Amino acid sequence: MTPNPSQALLKVFQLLDRDGGGVLAPRELHKLIANIPNLAPLDHMSLLAFLYESDSDGDGCLTFEELRSAIDSDRLTAYTDE
Repeated sequence: MTPNPSQALLKVFQLLDRDGGGVLAPRELHKLIANIPNLAPLDHMSLLAFLYESDSDGDGCLTFEELRSAIDSDRLTAYTDE
């Protein structure tokens, strides 16, 4: 049985959300993105640009829904150097 991509993303999100606050700070987000297969790594400025564009509530962090929305819309690949 193949895991649902959203369920797999949620598990990784929860592992990286060490304080259990329900959001990923830039450092945690970088760790998550670095572990996505077939995705070129993001430099610091690209990560911040992705975060700024994806952070719909402007708190400087991403909730699971914000992250899922950004990945579903393929926004993340616009910041990679493939």
